[in-house]
Parts: sequence; structure tokens; C-alpha cells
Amino acid sequence: MRLQLQWSCNVYVPIAPLLLEVLRARIFSKRPNTANTKKAVNLWIALKLNKTSLGARSVQDAVMTETMLLLREFLDAHSRSVAFPEMVRAHMLA
Repeated sequence: MRLQLQWSCNVYVPIAPLLLEVLRARIFSKRPNTANTKKAVNLWIALKLNKTSLGARSVQDAVMTETMLLLREFLDAHSRSVAFPEMVRAHMLA
């Protein structure tokens, strides 16, 4: 929703560094706990997750999927900008 508002107002809001920070989190560098795969988490309503559920494969998959979708939306919103190549390059090098 925030990305749609940003796109319609033609304003740049730097969301990509925050999304890339999520992808670089230590939780994704560890092997997921496959014992906690029975319950899926709805990230739209979850305010906080405990450490045991953060280690679950289903939660890691949900967080990774949502982060990648938001990053794609962000880059798609700015893909028609003249500064798009420089913006993408800066995020790739960071």
C-alpha cells in the first residue's frame, strides 16, 4: 500500500535498504528448524514473533517471499525513472 502511494505521488521513499537489511539478517544464514513446520504465520497480522517461530522454515519462507515481493514492487514503481540504473546499482553494491 505504501508503495502504491509512493508511485501515485511520484515521490521517492528509500524502502529498498530496509528490505535488503531483512534479507541480510542472521536468521536467514542459519539452517531453518524443520520441526516447527506445521503452522503457517500470517505476516499481515503478526506484530511480533518469538525466537522459536522465527527459526521455523515456514516463517522464514513467508518472510523471504514477502520481502522479495515488496522489493520487486519497489523496483517496479521506479523502473520508469531516469535514475533507475543508478538506483539499482547502488542497492546491488550495498
